[in-house]
Amino acid sequence: MLEFSSQQISAIGESRFQERLLEFLLKNQPDTQGVLNTNEGKKTLAEQCAKARHYGLSTEFAVANYVITAWLLGTDLDTRFPAISEILQDTTTDGTQRSELIAQIASLVLSKLEAGAK
Repeated sequence: MLEFSSQQISAIGESRFQERLLEFLLKNQPDTQGVLNTNEGKKTLAEQCAKARHYGLSTEFAVANYVITAWLLGTDLDTRFPAISEILQDTTTDGTQRSELIAQIASLVLSKLEAGAK
């Protein structure tokens, strides 16, 4: 009988989640095809997922929010933006709420940039 450890099952689940997240990003940002759909792009995606989990973002929704925000604002968003850094390090707030807050900040930043470009 074939048996899997809980660690192996977790790794398989994480791999499938990252595949779905990659598909979502490629579908919604088709211009990223040449960057994300490479070994380096997939490695960066995995690193961002790990970074999100490091900050206590444990649900797929929260991790996806973090990764998408990192894709939009830069993979160093956790150190480059003091407000985002502060939110991520606030362990008194639920991980899903923190991920929603950083997504709201990204939306605000991008709106301001778009308004300034007009």
